[in-house]
Amino acid sequence: MKQRKKWLSVLTAAALTASMGSSLTTIPGKAFAADSTGSAAAAVQSDIVPLKSQAYDWGRVKIVGGGFIPGIIYNPKEKDLIYARTDMGGAYRWDPATKTWIQLLEWLSLEDWNLSGVESIATDPVDPNRVYIAAGTYSNEWVQSNGYILRSQDRGQTWEKTEMPFKFGGNMPGRSMGERLAVDPNDNRILYLGARNGNGLWKSEDYGATWHKVSSFTAVGDVKDDYGGNVGPVWVTFDPSTGSAGHETQTIYVGLADTQTSIYKSVDGGATWEPVAGQPKQGFLPHHGTLGSNGMLYVSYNSTIGPYLGGNGSVWKLDTKTGEWTDISPEGAGNTSSPYGGLAVDAQHPDTLMVATMNKWWPEESIYRSTDGGKTWNSLWQFSTYPKRDNRYTIDYSISPWLDWGVQRDPETDPETSPKLGWMIGDLEIDPFNSDRIMYGTGATLFGSENVTNLDKGEKIGISVMADGIEETAILGLISPPSGAPLISAMGDIGGFRHEDLNTAPRMIRNPYIGTSTDLDYAETNPNLIVRVGHASNQDARMGISTDNGVTWTPAANAWQAENGDNTSGGWVAVGANGHTIVWSPHPDGSAVRPVSFSTDLGKTWTASRGIPQGASVSSDRVNPDKFYGFLDGKFYVSTDGGANFTASAASGLPNNLNGKFKAAPAAEGDIWLASEEGLFRSTDSGASFGKIGRVDEAVSVGFGKEAPGQTYKTIYAGLRINGGKFGFYRSEDEGASWIRINDEQHQFANARGTITGDGQVYGRVYIGTNGMGIVRGDIKEGATVQTPMQSYVNAMQPGYNLGNSLDARGADETSWGNPVVTQAFIEQIADQGFKSIRIPVTWYPHTGAAPSYTVDPAWMSRVRQIVDWSLEAGLHVMINMHHDSVEWVNTMDANHDQVVAEYTAVWKQIANTFKDYSNKLMFESINEPYFGTNLDDTTELSLLHELNTTFFNIVRASGGNNGVRPLVLPTLVTNDSQEYVDSLAATIETLNDSNIIATVHYYGLWHFSVNIAGYTTFNDEVKNSIDTMVNNVNTLVSKGIPVVIGEYGILGYGKGEETVERGEMLKYFEHFLHATQSKSIATMMWDYGPYVNRTTFEWSDPELYHIIMHSLTGRTSTTSFDRIFIKSGETVSDQSVTLNLNGNSFVSLKNGDQTLVPGTDYTVDGDVLTLKASYLSSLATGALGEKAVLSAHFSAGPAWKLYVHYYDTATLSSVSGTITSQGFDIPTAFNGDRIATMEAKYADGGNAGPHNWTSYKEIYDAYNPDYANGRIRLTPNFFQNTNDGVVKLTFHFWSGKVVTYTITKVGTTVTGRGTGNSAPSASITSYEDGQAINLNSPQLNWTFHDADDADVQAAYQVQASSNGWETVDVDSGELAGASGSYTLNGLADGNWSIRVRLKDNRGSWSEWAYRSLVIDTAAPTLKVVLDKETLWPANNKLVKVTATVETDVELSRVELLSITPSAAVDSYESMVQEAEIGTFDTEFLLLAKKAKGKEPLVYTITYRATDQAGNVTEASGTVTVPHDQSGKN
Repeated sequence: MKQRKKWLSVLTAAALTASMGSSLTTIPGKAFAADSTGSAAAAVQSDIVPLKSQAYDWGRVKIVGGGFIPGIIYNPKEKDLIYARTDMGGAYRWDPATKTWIQLLEWLSLEDWNLSGVESIATDPVDPNRVYIAAGTYSNEWVQSNGYILRSQDRGQTWEKTEMPFKFGGNMPGRSMGERLAVDPNDNRILYLGARNGNGLWKSEDYGATWHKVSSFTAVGDVKDDYGGNVGPVWVTFDPSTGSAGHETQTIYVGLADTQTSIYKSVDGGATWEPVAGQPKQGFLPHHGTLGSNGMLYVSYNSTIGPYLGGNGSVWKLDTKTGEWTDISPEGAGNTSSPYGGLAVDAQHPDTLMVATMNKWWPEESIYRSTDGGKTWNSLWQFSTYPKRDNRYTIDYSISPWLDWGVQRDPETDPETSPKLGWMIGDLEIDPFNSDRIMYGTGATLFGSENVTNLDKGEKIGISVMADGIEETAILGLISPPSGAPLISAMGDIGGFRHEDLNTAPRMIRNPYIGTSTDLDYAETNPNLIVRVGHASNQDARMGISTDNGVTWTPAANAWQAENGDNTSGGWVAVGANGHTIVWSPHPDGSAVRPVSFSTDLGKTWTASRGIPQGASVSSDRVNPDKFYGFLDGKFYVSTDGGANFTASAASGLPNNLNGKFKAAPAAEGDIWLASEEGLFRSTDSGASFGKIGRVDEAVSVGFGKEAPGQTYKTIYAGLRINGGKFGFYRSEDEGASWIRINDEQHQFANARGTITGDGQVYGRVYIGTNGMGIVRGDIKEGATVQTPMQSYVNAMQPGYNLGNSLDARGADETSWGNPVVTQAFIEQIADQGFKSIRIPVTWYPHTGAAPSYTVDPAWMSRVRQIVDWSLEAGLHVMINMHHDSVEWVNTMDANHDQVVAEYTAVWKQIANTFKDYSNKLMFESINEPYFGTNLDDTTELSLLHELNTTFFNIVRASGGNNGVRPLVLPTLVTNDSQEYVDSLAATIETLNDSNIIATVHYYGLWHFSVNIAGYTTFNDEVKNSIDTMVNNVNTLVSKGIPVVIGEYGILGYGKGEETVERGEMLKYFEHFLHATQSKSIATMMWDYGPYVNRTTFEWSDPELYHIIMHSLTGRTSTTSFDRIFIKSGETVSDQSVTLNLNGNSFVSLKNGDQTLVPGTDYTVDGDVLTLKASYLSSLATGALGEKAVLSAHFSAGPAWKLYVHYYDTATLSSVSGTITSQGFDIPTAFNGDRIATMEAKYADGGNAGPHNWTSYKEIYDAYNPDYANGRIRLTPNFFQNTNDGVVKLTFHFWSGKVVTYTITKVGTTVTGRGTGNSAPSASITSYEDGQAINLNSPQLNWTFHDADDADVQAAYQVQASSNGWETVDVDSGELAGASGSYTLNGLADGNWSIRVRLKDNRGSWSEWAYRSLVIDTAAPTLKVVLDKETLWPANNKLVKVTATVETDVELSRVELLSITPSAAVDSYESMVQEAEIGTFDTEFLLLAKKAKGKEPLVYTITYRATDQAGNVTEASGTVTVPHDQSGKN
């Protein structure tokens, strides 16, 4: 097998029904998360446990937050594009529509759990669609795997990954310093990364695909984390002003964890590095370095790396222009008593900044805000009279009521607050687009405010929890009793919760408060009795008991004599079936003796159990109240007397360690299940013996839920690895005899081991405990059925690709039909692009010998085998078939029955024998598109197909090896989806009685639409219904347990020309087709004979189609009613609307390239109507006709949808005469920015002309060919071959809605073409821009005459001007010949004018009016200059800053500082006036405060000039005086 680059693979992100983002595989890269080479292939083996699957909807049980948020990252270019990172629970993107966060990494599998800890995130400031993650939880010896850079081009919906040669530390000390990962704001190909463990600074120059170490950056820092690892460079900050678009930024700052020299700078794009001069030498570490737009670099310092410990610290700023450092610590320069963490600078007001202390812990963290660059600060709170506080904030924590930890504090006596303002505030950010909004991360949640500027006004700000959607808890235990609350949990750090409503976060379980709960249990027959245990210290209770289903709790006595310094943990607990007895196995601290004990008085007193070692895990029998069980180190223990005495079982072969808690099933006494690395074990005799559940390689969790309808045994849920495959979550309803896979590759939840339970009251619902992603909740998807193992196999094939017109070409070799030789690189690219299966059509007859052996050419067989091998090595499911043999000889089966059967049998025997030992990821398809002549009735043809498919089946099954169970693909007659043909195939398959058969049909859409004929130009209801009918027909197979593959699909006209079917309509067709088939678990394989994917460059001709295909795996793509906007030249531009087909998504933004359009100004969205404003469209309706913009509508999920804006005029078709050639006949055409939808052809008598004369609407590229590049419409030879001599009227329908007619007269091979009657001319105004302001009352209007008729010339004109809707007009008309003209409109008053002109040709046809809007403005603007200083004193020969305020009454196109003139030269001008940028709008400058010689004072005259949009000019001045003294006499 060829070694493939291990760093190139694609990850598909999760698509949660309730709150998760969609999945869209990107080019290039293999679909990492969905790669399943094990279980899918193994599903057809006959000797393994059957595997089925069922679709689930996945969401979360709401806690809201629950963990540390070390980083919040705003995109500086696009509003509301925000990311948040967690230290062990993935990464999130903000959804502004719902104000919730979307998890981006739940596709991570258990095998890749380490990637769920995020060290850093970088959002691209140039292309907001790009985002990068440094993924890796631990950088110490706890893991062996390296860190990865995950990179996405669609905001985290899909990912590619690059393995780095070192580890990341997303959950290591120092994780809130940052960001370590940064994108160059000028050249976004470039990224920098600070690495841990002495690995230094790294750089990528190809969007993060490959990396190299920056060898010139040699500093590694002298600070190590608690595990001995070097912390290294912790943040990278660019100075955007030192670069330009497409050219890398020159000045870069890097913060390093070093106590001596911690900030470095490069001024040559990273080529060389030097310490920043003058930096503080306080021994502190720079947690954040943020550069304001004013050139100030702000740095927060802390004596520790955090995030737990605090110490001392300071805040400094560096003036990067002067190199001056200033201590701006909020508690005073030189005061280092507070350690600082989070730091933010307002992008709109760079002197506004905020900083948070980090881990002062008591009584509270402080958050400070300055609006003057750190000179002065306001705090969110301060003491009034200790212990009373003046809190300048309120906190709304209603969506996370547990954040007060159940503690209410008295503000009169307690300096602490409840809830706290936060702790571990390692990051704080000000929204770059909204100065009122902040967000900051804490150790428990994400807080924010949307009115933070109130603090500047002396008012309180409102803080609220902004963590909705973030679930970052570590789950250690889950129970779902058969009555009462559906779920009660045990969690790390925040105790646990009783959920009555799974969608609402409850209060924390208290009394006692147990910070980390380790286990909980309930009495099976008395679910009101619940016991929980966990970590505590000293004499505090480790157990709580509830007798009302968890509503209230009472502390139990510890089972030992606890003393101060005792750190015994809760360990395990078991409650007897009737609640009479509790057995507790606490976890000892060190060498302490903590025996397993039992209580019969609800934990008031305890007695040590005998016969069981301390530390053993314990569970209760769910039927017999006297039976308890224990396990430790491979030994199983049983008590039959209520936990008083245990006996070691004789059971052997048990694993040494378990995963999670072993459990007894509620169904029968003595029914016990153990999950372990060695598999899943079960005992039905109370542990006397255990058997291993077949083919379960490993189990990480096991639990039980409500029984299935009609069943008495509880439903089993488990996290398993089955049949050598990857981990998944499964359900069994037959005691483990068979398993149903309930999750998919997009929903794996990373570190989800140890804890799982079904809902005790709702069948099919499951709860999965994760370490960092909260409590996962799964419910059977509405309408989803349990799918067979072969259906699961077919699901794993999605999506599929056809290697068309290569091995199926009817010629000497695979290049006969124009495609290049197939390469392994191309096959790998198909896999890398996310396809899971490939169909390799093979035509055999050109390579087959004569009867009777029909020997296949060994070289041909070897070539087929080679491509199959490449495909399997790439991880693809593979289908090979007998292809064009169907139309060359198999179709003669009725007339040549025996010969056809003999040859068919001989060839298939050779194929079957060649591949019999191949894995079952290889499928055989019996025949392609079978038919048996044109004169046979359906009954006969269906009978022949039945015989052929049966013959094929028998040949393969009898050939040995894996062919006995190999998946076989059988087609319907001509692979048509008619119900009759589908039913006939179903009957054949039922007769064969084989579970490893797949049915196939082909689908190319409603033919009229697919080739653009008969006026079917849009994706209308008839086209849609054709898809739905096909899906419904073949779904009858699926409903019978027969999986279906659409072996070929596409558009018949694709690739014939530039656009057979209008592009947006085509994409809507594909989108609906893929959604409809996906919803019924019907796999699809796109037919590509070359035009879709270039087989040399591997590029897609239509990347949007590719994205739609990939996104269809997990969601729908949003579209619009039409994808083109047409603006008519010469007409008043108006608003234009399209309907949004949201398809379950929500609208996010509209862009023109990189420019994000402004809602309300450029466009509006009202429900599902998107309206482009006339003002914005007018800005595009200038210059040459044609496509003026490609807008992209972005949605909450799925690829963006393109909207093409066309500036057009009515197309003109010129008269022409000529002869029909082998190419046809060309009509010279000025398309004028428009595009053809369809063409009609009719004779003079109204009959239909041309081919397909059953319709007047002709097939594009069959009858006519619009050639936009060469300005012509070509009528094809086929059109004329099917057209009689005489007059034919052609009607061209354009997408703008315009209709243009043209007449041709055909006489033999001679054609004369002319527009119907006289083509109207057109006028284009060439003077001024539309909406231009001018300062002329007599403007001159210039225009150009256009006419499609070559002989026509300008003969007359009319000019009109109006300022009030054409009710009063200035009118002129006259005769004028030539190609252009002009007219001066005299005496137009100031105001808004609309001017129009129309022209007449020499045959009397008038053009449509051409319009031009003008604003006539001859009034000069007013201008006022006010200086903040009228006098400079003292006259101490120093430069003084002067600020000017310039006021005017109109919108200006330019205001500039014209001059600063001193009345006397007391020094050189350069010494007297500095930092004044003459010719710019400069309002700040320095003036020399120096006395003039003589009696007169020195007077500076500062003059500004204002020029309005019409060109009117005004000047105004202000003066500043340097007096001789302060007497007032100068």
